[in-house]
Amino acid sequence: MRIALRVALLTAAFAVATMVLGWWSVAAVGLLWGAIAGPERQPVRTAAASAALGWMVLLAITALQGPVLRVADRVGGVLGVPWPVVVVITLAFGGVVGGVGAWVGRVAGSGKREG
Repeated sequence: MRIALRVALLTAAFAVATMVLGWWSVAAVGLLWGAIAGPERQPVRTAAASAALGWMVLLAITALQGPVLRVADRVGGVLGVPWPVVVVITLAFGGVVGGVGAWVGRVAGSGKREG
């Protein structure tokens, strides 16, 4: 499977899981991906990028339905940061959760300790 198709499918899996089950499902999808992906596929990087992209898709869809940037601006005001920082932090959080899940799945699936 080519990397672009793999990333697209994994991105969709992260987005759908988040919509259906909530943000914590990102770790579960990452865990599963880390366990089943081959060692040459860099599952942690792929999962982190795909999770962030999945959340970017969800933010874009939500932006079409409501005032996402206005909410980000207000949250940024509370945190003392501009709204783009809130968006970046949101996407980074999804990427980190997905990447850590994949790392745990890879370690558990290989039976080796990494560190």
